[in-house]
Amino acid sequence: MSYFIEEGEKESKNKLSNKKIIKKEGASLFFYIVLYFLGIIFFAAYYLFMKEFLKPDLKICLK
Repeated sequence: MSYFIEEGEKESKNKLSNKKIIKKEGASLFFYIVLYFLGIIFFAAYYLFMKEFLKPDLKICLK
């Protein structure tokens, strides 16, 4: 009987460790998604900034 109880304890510990690993992977995945969206927002803001502020300068240089 003690053998079966030990096996059950080992299985429950393995399940807990698997859950911890999944949580870590999920957190890192969420972190990368947030970084990706921040990158898109930053790139869009930078592009709009360049579009608004550099075009008049280029027109002045061409004249």
